Amino acid sequence: DKIEEIMRVIVENVDEDELDPDRDIRHHALHSLWPILEGSSPDDAIIRVAAWVMGEYGFLNENVSEKIVFERLCDLLERPRLDDTTKCWILTSCCKIVARDIHLASELRHTVQEASRTTNASLLQRTREILILLDQPERMASLFRKDQVCASFDHDLSFLDDYLEAAKEKGASLYNENVSRLESAPQDGLKFDAYENATKDDRSMDALVSQLSDKLTINTTSAKWSKRSIQKEVSSPKTENVSPNQPCVTQPDNRDD
Repeated sequence: DKIEEIMRVIVENVDEDELDPDRDIRHHALHSLWPILEGSSPDDAIIRVAAWVMGEYGFLNENVSEKIVFERLCDLLERPRLDDTTKCWILTSCCKIVARDIHLASELRHTVQEASRTTNASLLQRTREILILLDQPERMASLFRKDQVCASFDHDLSFLDDYLEAAKEKGASLYNENVSRLESAPQDGLKFDAYENATKDDRSMDALVSQLSDKLTINTTSAKWSKRSIQKEVSSPKTENVSPNQPCVTQPDNRDD
């Protein structure tokens, strides 16, 4: 990603001992990107890089106050068709500025409340997190410390080991990663194996069906609708064997008037 490459170039070439601003890459990035932000239609990718630079190093700009930078970033949020991901970048940069100047907290709160009127899940979560941090200014200042972009942290989050052990002792289940869930899930698909041969039970069932078909009997006597005829038919029914392959001919009904 080109945005990450630009950010990495800036971070990895910072020389804390460099006293000449003209040779400081952070100053160069600030002075190069600020005029672009003042333009009418900067690209979303440029806005993300510029917002990140202003949030991280805006305090180094002696010509423009951070309040002006903050207001410019807030104005960018009102641009039509601005990508929601870009809005998240801008809001995070505004948080960094407010962490250095808490007097801008009320303005940020208003901006965040306006941005929270969205259906985008990522942007909505970002706004709610910022609103919580605004109620805890000391914690916000500790999270967004000045020029701490190169601070290292434990990717394995080993500081949570004691918390996890305590949770497991209380009966909490371990997290099942997506890969494990997919491997354990039943797999559906096409059948490429040969069908199994008929078993003895299957053959016995076929023989039973054939036997029943051979013994099938159909009553072909004429229907009698009088009470006497019905009693006679019940006392001595006449049936004849009919093969399943032989056509059945129905005798005409003789109905008594």
